[in-house]
Amino acid sequence: MIWKECDLLELHILISNSMIDLQKEYSIELIRISTSVSITNLNVESSCDLVNWTKIPLKFNICGDKMLEICFDRQVISRYLKLNIDLFSNQIKVFTSKYDALCLCSRGDGFGSRMLNFLYVKYIIDKCPNFKFGFTWSERKNIENEVYIATKEELFTKEYLDLYCYNEKLCYENLFFSGSRSIADLQRKKVFTHSFGDYQSSVFLGKSHFSDFDLDDFKEKCPKIFEDIRFSHKYKNLYNQSKKILNNFVGIHMRSGDVVYNISQRKMYFTWQAPMNRVCPPELVVAIAIELIKNGEKVVIFSDDIHLALKCKKYCNSDLVYAANELLDKNLGRFEKDFCELILLSCAKLIIAPQESTYSILASYIGKSNIKTFNEYMPFNKQYQKILENIQFDSHRLQKASTYGFLTKLAENLHLKDEEISTNLKSLVEYDPDNSGAVFKLCDIKFNQKKERECEEILQKLNNFSLIAEDILWIRACATYEFQKYFSNYLRFAVPKYPNISYIASIIRQKAFDNEIFKDHLLKLLLEQPTPQLKAIAKEKPIPSIYLVTAKHRIHNHLAYKLGSAMILNSKSLWGYIRMPYVLSYIKEAHRKEIADYEARVAKNPSLKLPPLESYTDYKQALKEKECFTYKLGKALITANSVRGGGRIFAYLQFFQEVRKLKKEFRGKRK
Repeated sequence: MIWKECDLLELHILISNSMIDLQKEYSIELIRISTSVSITNLNVESSCDLVNWTKIPLKFNICGDKMLEICFDRQVISRYLKLNIDLFSNQIKVFTSKYDALCLCSRGDGFGSRMLNFLYVKYIIDKCPNFKFGFTWSERKNIENEVYIATKEELFTKEYLDLYCYNEKLCYENLFFSGSRSIADLQRKKVFTHSFGDYQSSVFLGKSHFSDFDLDDFKEKCPKIFEDIRFSHKYKNLYNQSKKILNNFVGIHMRSGDVVYNISQRKMYFTWQAPMNRVCPPELVVAIAIELIKNGEKVVIFSDDIHLALKCKKYCNSDLVYAANELLDKNLGRFEKDFCELILLSCAKLIIAPQESTYSILASYIGKSNIKTFNEYMPFNKQYQKILENIQFDSHRLQKASTYGFLTKLAENLHLKDEEISTNLKSLVEYDPDNSGAVFKLCDIKFNQKKERECEEILQKLNNFSLIAEDILWIRACATYEFQKYFSNYLRFAVPKYPNISYIASIIRQKAFDNEIFKDHLLKLLLEQPTPQLKAIAKEKPIPSIYLVTAKHRIHNHLAYKLGSAMILNSKSLWGYIRMPYVLSYIKEAHRKEIADYEARVAKNPSLKLPPLESYTDYKQALKEKECFTYKLGKALITANSVRGGGRIFAYLQFFQEVRKLKKEFRGKRK
């Protein structure tokens, strides 16, 4: 049972004839039995009408010598209960929940995202008195360049944890609000995924979720919702102290951490928008800061990378620029500093931040501060120019790599030439050679420019080529390949003169072609470019032979040619003659199935339809195959088999005459 003692409501019950009457239907959460004897083999049945009874799976919790608690694996709605014990000799209490459902905030990432989740959910749940707000809290280890969060015991008061913190597993779901188009709809919701209610992990809610969501009202209430969170005495004091540090300043949030130093995040710069939307080049930060101090503004740079923030301050060379960390007590711990910086940032008159920074958004909500993203503050072309002007800024190689990733996205948004984009990508790979996503992105540009030789050279120069190549099949969090969109060009250019491209293609074909999507892609390639390499790939996989195409092969795939070949092969021994009818029957059935599969594929995807034979370059040469002995032999058998009824025996006699005639004809041609 997930519910806390304070969430439970004891029901008034009537007991008679080994049955409990709850007097109306309830969702039962707990049965508590006080007994002086040991209870074994307890059974509980429930009913709503005294006619239909259901045995309930039970969970037992023994509380001391004389107390037994019964919980349930699933939601139990009942009016009547039967227990196979003496109900009058034992004190029995039945409990339901005070609430229709529990909405659990459940995130395992940074403090900004967790608290933003709190604000949105608490705002909605406060409008629904029949629902309860709660949260789970997962811990993060104190690892450099990774997100770190204080324990729940350190951050919140015991009373707050007793009321709202639940020991459920971390679960990223957004099911509580699903199916509700308005807050009014939500209040009427009765069906939930879990017996207690559902999880809600989203950090952004609004009109897209609820038609009656009032963003202005939400922003107005955010400071009060945040203040009502019962932080521990230590963090309440830190909150009050941080509010008094500085005022009338512009805060710039320069996020570092996982989007710079975590390899999984870096690999996704060009396949998933979130990591790049969080990247914040220090070259851009110092450019904005210098521009602001020229107008007499005080600037505070906030960052999870303290040394980087201090470098930015030094680069700006002005007393009007501060690193947030230097304004705080030097004796504070890592998360204590993060907490204080958040509160200080909420005091800024303007916050400038990356595209996706829940930390900055949270600060703007709890302090009612104005907030602008880099893109809102400065146009793309000016950002690009300012970063290049300050590219000599000294930073960690991975920080510099993220800057070049940012420049790559800006160059794409500005529709700059491919060569400019490639130059930025090459610089990224130089600073971060392990970033397979950047390598595949760079190669994709070269492929699309029809410069596959340059792509081969890029791969050839990699010191860690085999590791990068294996990453082509990297799966992030779902069942799809992160770099799937890059597959086609490696398969297309898998030829002997490009061994590195071919090696990556071999990895794709060996592991990825079990998927129907990839099979269809290979079929298209075989139609467009029937090279020996692609045919070799197809032979390793269950690809219909009909697609291994030249005009000659198409004719060899005709039923007549297949039957003729089988008859010639099996006519060389007595055993061959004996098994020939079975072989021919099998070939005919297999051919029928192959044609049916082909027609089904074409119906599903018309682009897989084979072109006319006349369109093949070897068409005229291939026509000679129809005049060969093998083809004519098979055709004669098909003609004989097509006759029905009593005429078939004469058809077969005619077939044998046709075979003798063909033998004589082709012996004559050999002479």
